Amino acid sequence: MKDSLKKYVDENRMDFDIYQQDYDELWNGIEKKLQQKRSGHPTVFKTIMRIAASILIVCTVAMAYYMGKKSTEYNKHGIALHNISSEMAETEAFYISQINEKIEYIKDQNTPLNSDIWESLEMLDKDYEQLKKDLKDNADSEKVIDAMINYYRLKLEMLEQISSELHEKDDENESFNI
Repeated sequence: MKDSLKKYVDENRMDFDIYQQDYDELWNGIEKKLQQKRSGHPTVFKTIMRIAASILIVCTVAMAYYMGKKSTEYNKHGIALHNISSEMAETEAFYISQINEKIEYIKDQNTPLNSDIWESLEMLDKDYEQLKKDLKDNADSEKVIDAMINYYRLKLEMLEQISSELHEKDDENESFNI
């Protein structure tokens, strides 16, 4: 059968070649169909790129919101020592724990303290808030950082002095009771 088909094609080859093809027109038609296919339906790559761009936009908006919220917080309260470095955070944590310990001791004594003492401590706290705002304006200022550390030292010294005076009074009261 193969031979008979081949023989038939060879004998009638002229009849098959009556149509002349314009190859340029044929390729132009193929290109048009490819362009229609590309522009008509998005490919998987385009879909992935659109999703990635959407995620990037959402992340950028979220980060801008978060940074704006942080800057508003800094504008309102200033910058504390723990915002500068881990070393400053350790220093601040040490002083705060010591100060809180002294305040608890004083409160446990149930001794009425002079209101001037509490007012002095409150004034120190207000000064510290101002230092935090100053540090926000000039974060590399050694003078402001030193002043903030000195605030903690001064407050701790005041509380230690009050504690020692209360402790002496307790010792005097105990000696009178014996």
